[in-house]
This record gives sequence, structure tokens and C-alpha cells, in this order.
Amino acid sequence: MQKYGSSSSSKSWLEQHNSHDFRQAFCANLGFIIKECYSLNQQLLEEPIFYETDTKQLKAIPMEKTAYETTVVTPFVFELFHKMPFHGQMQVLSEVSLVALRKQKTRRIELGLTPLSCRPTPLPKLPSCKRAVRKGDVVSVAANTSNQWRASIGNLWFAYVQQVRLLKSGTQKLDVLWLYEPSDTTLGHGYYPYKNELFLSDNCSCGKDSIDVELVQSIVPVQWFSTDPKESRDSFFVRQKFRTEPTLGAYDFVQLQQSDFSCGCNSIETEMHKVKQEFALGDTVLVYRLVAGKESLEPAIIRGFNFDTVTLQTFLRSHRDLGEKEAAPNQLTLDDALFDLEPDCVTRHCRVAAFDSAADIRAPYDRNGAGDLWFVISSSAPTWTFVERPIAADRKLKGMGIFCGSGSFDRGLEEGGGIEFQWGIDWAERALHSYRANIEEPEKLNLFLGSVNDYLAKAIQGTKDSRVATVGDVDLLAAGSPCPGFSVLQQDRNSVQSLRNCSLVASVCSYVDFYMPTYLVLENVIGMARNPSNAKDLNVFSQVLCCLVSMGYQVQQLLMDPGHYGSCQSRQRIFIIATAPGHDAPAPPPQTHTCSELETYARAIGYASNGLPFGKRKHDVCSFVSLTANEAFQDLPDIGDSHVQTCIAAPDHRTCRHENSKKRALIQMVPRWPYGQGFIQAVAKGKMSKNAIATYAWQNKNRASENSKSWARIYPDRLVGCLTTDIKPHDSFLGRTLHYSQHRTITVMEARRVQGLPDGEIILGTPSQQWCQIGNGVDRKVAFAIGLQIADACRETSATTGDATASSLPGVTETTLPRSDLSLFASHFILPPASHSVPLL
Repeated sequence: MQKYGSSSSSKSWLEQHNSHDFRQAFCANLGFIIKECYSLNQQLLEEPIFYETDTKQLKAIPMEKTAYETTVVTPFVFELFHKMPFHGQMQVLSEVSLVALRKQKTRRIELGLTPLSCRPTPLPKLPSCKRAVRKGDVVSVAANTSNQWRASIGNLWFAYVQQVRLLKSGTQKLDVLWLYEPSDTTLGHGYYPYKNELFLSDNCSCGKDSIDVELVQSIVPVQWFSTDPKESRDSFFVRQKFRTEPTLGAYDFVQLQQSDFSCGCNSIETEMHKVKQEFALGDTVLVYRLVAGKESLEPAIIRGFNFDTVTLQTFLRSHRDLGEKEAAPNQLTLDDALFDLEPDCVTRHCRVAAFDSAADIRAPYDRNGAGDLWFVISSSAPTWTFVERPIAADRKLKGMGIFCGSGSFDRGLEEGGGIEFQWGIDWAERALHSYRANIEEPEKLNLFLGSVNDYLAKAIQGTKDSRVATVGDVDLLAAGSPCPGFSVLQQDRNSVQSLRNCSLVASVCSYVDFYMPTYLVLENVIGMARNPSNAKDLNVFSQVLCCLVSMGYQVQQLLMDPGHYGSCQSRQRIFIIATAPGHDAPAPPPQTHTCSELETYARAIGYASNGLPFGKRKHDVCSFVSLTANEAFQDLPDIGDSHVQTCIAAPDHRTCRHENSKKRALIQMVPRWPYGQGFIQAVAKGKMSKNAIATYAWQNKNRASENSKSWARIYPDRLVGCLTTDIKPHDSFLGRTLHYSQHRTITVMEARRVQGLPDGEIILGTPSQQWCQIGNGVDRKVAFAIGLQIADACRETSATTGDATASSLPGVTETTLPRSDLSLFASHFILPPASHSVPLL
């Protein structure tokens, strides 16, 4: 560039790439570059850049030797999962660092978690009722399993007495809040070690539903707010509330508060009072409004509180309301109009940022409204005022990613503004090098290329390896644990490899048990919640909840689909979020995009003992309509059948498969209209050649069925189906992978957009290797939505307690890593803006 930067032909060539960042182009053409280096000067091949990017000789992260084949777990986790079919794949280490144990003890006390030495506890013996029942007592009554609670397995039910009322007839009635045993919550039939633990609920029986005092069998001794089960061996103890509020989508465990001892049935708090408590003048909020006859959430600014209404100032959407075709869906223009709404129409906060021009719009406001993020463009300082809510936290949580792959899950959580990842662990060499390639300062991130078992073993045994975190270092643990063991695509669930994959959820729990992070985010397929062969006590999902709750964590489970959060993919996943006591639990990420095709499914994670589903897919009123495949792909160049496998403007816009002439001819015969046609539909319409019909796998009943998706085109006006680790256009279930208008399968770049990855990120390897890394990841916009809520929860905790991050423990020396330069990979292939005059598009 120094020699030919002013050349018009060089400028013309550079303009075709549309970016100053040439790293993606370098990786896509790596084979050609290596060939040229080999011809010109073989010493060039010794440059570190090739050890960072060439998947045949990756050396930027040293590979660790595997010392443990089975899953390393802590004794507590082994106890919790010993009934699972994969128990034979778990191993407890005999050699344990005494320093680590001391740090664990201190950390547990700091966070209010279950003490390390606590053993399983039995049910306490209940005394008979020998005195009058008083307000504040906990009483037991005989269980009534003839109603919707027929799945309850206890003989007694427990209730907290809110009020004792004497009727005119002389009958005493008790207004109560029910207390649940573990089996009556989402813990279900899982093994729970503390039989003497109860959970206060939000389920009350008061007023006309109050219970007769004559039904009381005993007054139950209870220790409130206790964190040590063994200290309550002769009584029950309660430290958490189990919420079942459908309006919140909540079936979760939260830390017990003094305010939880009243059901609120007699509360006189008005909606206006609630709004005034949550919002202030100048706040930007989303409100319910009718737009073209449909209910929608619209942004507005609170300008006043009246007796029974809220005064708001209107935002107009630049694209929809003002006809600005090039405007993003979340671009706004402030209107002078004011309007009044009832307080229950105000739903939640949203963020609005101001930028001088479209070129100044920065992430994450460039994601079409994902995360409730909006922006206005104003070349001068706005004359109007509103409260700007920052995304970045003042102090960020220190994160660790296990099974982190190429790091998209971790980066999505980071983009929420409250987390900075400092450790990443995975044994997929290409994926972890891709993770490193996207880090501005890779030396600040401790990447471990090896087994999670070896890493945990090193930590437990007190290694001096500086890459291995110690107890108290980790604030947040992110785990996209492997899903093959639970996937519907798994053909042999009882194979050694399948059981070993399943056992890795116990590894996640062991990392939590050892490091005791403030937050955990665990992602997996919904098959994790399936009961194997109707054996409810072998449900892995329930057992993970049992493990985390028994540790003392606040726990919630979410069922999330990317289509509701700004992506164009249908990929339903379970997320388990655990929060240490004393810290605000993140709120469930609100849906921002409505999707009609997802509303036809009513799947839930499971069913509670009252017969009601929990973790059910929600369909909220949203601000936007979900992104379609055409909207996600339409600005990419038309590359025909992609046989050339070169796209200068978008280097990853290439397919994973090199089809022969017969397959390319088959693809061309699949009709583009009506949408969604495949091989079977083409045959039915007489559009397929005799040769293609003769060579098709008709013996496969699934591929031959009329509903087969083999060689089918995706719908341009719908979401794309769930990406897996391999593209299989011939498959009867996963074959809908052909482009809707071009005669080819969808490309790596299109797959990236389906998963919500930014265009500029690096994924190393051949197209098929890249696809595998993309399919293995967590949808980026879902991760981002969770990251935003965690950052908000940290701010709430900091506002009340002063800090949300891990504090240093006695005897632990904090070290500060020196700031390093960009990696050679980044510094060589991102040109500074002044290096040539091509505009950044």
C-alpha cells in the first residue's frame, strides 16, 4: 500500500472490498496466499500470521495433553448426579488443594451459599399441634391430591399464616401463603439433598379460599433466611421464594425478602403509584398503542404524571411513519405532539441514543432494534431532553467461558455492556483460534486449548499455571455445553460417547461448585428437559436445577427463540441463569420482535406438580416484526450457483459444498415459486428430470414422504430453520438449505447472518469448518439480550450494595496483566483509515 496506494487501479481494486479490514479476505484466500509465498520466498511462511490462521498448522494457542478421559466433578456434584445414567462417566479427584478449599469456604460465606461441609439432611419430625395457631406460624395440613395437584408426592402441605380470622359463626379461618417442598416446584422428581428445605410461594389461600383451622395437623418449626441446612436439622428452613407468576413468565427461585410474607391480595397500591416508582420524567419507555389496527410497543418520552394518566411525547419511526426508505427500523424522529395514556400502558424502559449522522451509528444500535435499542440522527445538539441509560457498566464482571467454541456466546454477553471475558476453555482447535482472532488484545484473554476436565483438575489441585483461574476470580460463568447427548438427532443415547456428552452438564455444575461465580448462564437444547423412557427421576434438566438451588443460587429457566430477538432463525433453546444470593437476578429478556410462524407452537420446558406448564414459549406484544431470510440476505451480491467460490465484497459468501454437475442440475430444477419447494414437490409437478428421479434415494421412507425437506428451498418471507454443524441438503428433516432464488445452498456468510454474527468477525477454516463453528454457537442476538439484562442487574445490585463483582479473598494477590498490542493477525490486516482514501462503507 505504501508503494501503490495512490494508484487509481489499486484504489479501484480496494473499493471492491468495501472495508479497511482485510482479515476475512486473507483467511478466505489463505490457500492462494500460501501458494504465492511458497513460490516467492518460503521464509514468508514462517511468519506468525500463518500459525494464527492456517488450520493445518495452528500454534497461537498451545494444545494441552489430555489427562482425564472421564468427566471431572466435585464430590457434591457427584452426589447430586449419582442416579443419572451417565454416573459411570464421572470422576472425583482425590488430590485437592488445601488453599483452594480455604478460599472456597471464605467465598461461600461472602456470597451466602450452602457451606462446603454440608451433607444431605432428612425430613424433621413434626410435633403435634398443642397450642392455638397464631399469625406468623407455619402449619401443616393433609395434602389434597384430588385436584390439580395430583402429581404432588408429599403427604402434607405446609402454609405460612398471614392472618387468623374469627367469623361470626365462631369458625376460625386462616389466610395463608403456601410453602412448597422441592418436588412441588420445577425441581420435580430430581434428587434434592435437603429434605428439610421449603420454598415460600406466591400462591395464597385467603378470603373465601382461606383454610379452616381445624385442618391444621401441626405447627411446624421453621428457620427463616437460614443458609446452612445442617443447622436446621430439627426443623425446616426457608431461604428462597418460588415464584409462579404467569405475567412475568416466572417459574423461578429468588432470594427470600421480608416483603414476601404478604400475598398482596389486599394491597391498595394503584397502577399510577407503580409507574411513578419505576419511571421518572424524561425516561424513554415503550408503551402499548394501536398501529394500523394492531397492538404494538412504541417508544415515547415521559413528560408528566397526572392523577390517572401519564403524559408522553411521541417518537415517529423514520422508515414506517416518515417514508425514509433507507432508514433502519429503529431510527426515530422526535415529534412535538404530546398524548396521555393510562399507566398500565407503560411497559418498560428502552434506550435511545443520538448520533450526528448515519455513518456514526455504532454497535449495538445498528441491530435493527434488538435489545430495545433506538436512535435518532441529529447534526446539532438536540434541543429536547431525555434520560440516556448507558449500556456499559462502570465495573464489568470477569467472565469465564467453558465449551466456548469460537466465542460468539461470550462476545454476545459482553456486548450487553456488563461483562469482560478473561478465560475461555475448549478443545476445538479451529474454534478457539477463531475466538482468539476476534479479540483486540488476545494476550489479555487466557485461552485453554484442552479438556474442561483437565482445566478443572488443575484448578482443584492448585496448579500454578497462570492461565487457570482461582477461586474468587470468576464473576460470571458462561457455558454453551455440548448438546449431542440430548439432541433429537442423537441416534444412540446409551453409547459411551453420548453418555459422556450428557455428563458434561455435571462438569458445568462442578465449575459452579468450585468457582462460585456471581452469575451462571447455561445454554442447551430443549431435549435436555426430556424424561428418558418416562423415568421422571432421571430428568437431567430437573437435576441441574436441584444442584444449583441446593447450592443456594437463585435460579430461573428461559425458553428463547432467536426469531423473537432480532435474528432470522428458528432455534429454540433452554437457558438456565443462576444468581448468587445478595445480588439482583437478571430479568427475563423481553421479546422485541413478533413472529407469527412461532405462535403456532406452544412448547414448554416441562410441567409442574400442579399440572401447569413452565418455561412456555411466550408471544408478547413487540415493537418489530421478525427478520425474514430475504431481509437478512438481500444486500449480499448475487453469486449464481457459487461454483466460482469467490466474492470479493464478502469473502465468506461461498458455499460449503462443491456439487457435481448432476446435483447442480437438480438444484436448478427445484422451482423457486411458490416458495419453499423441494425435490418431492418438483417431482409432483413434473419439473424434475428422469435421471434425477431414477437416482433419488426412494428407499428412504423419510426422504420419499410428501413432507420431505430434501433439496428444498428456504422461504424468503420466513425464518430460516435451525442451523446444525453440517449442511445436508439431501436430508429429509434438515434439507431446507437451498437459496430461495439462486441455484445453490446458502453460503457461510448467510449462515453467519442467520446466527446473528456481525459481518466483520473472523471464522477460520474451510467453508465446511466455518459452518461447523457457526452451527455450534449460540445465536448472537439471544446472547446479547441476556447480556443486557445481566448488566442491568449488576447496576441494580451496585446501587444497593456498592458492588456486584467478585472481591479479592484473603491471601489472594490480584495481578494486572500488561496491555499488549494487537495480535500480528489483526495489526497486519486492518488498515488504518489514513492508509488510503477508499471510504469505509
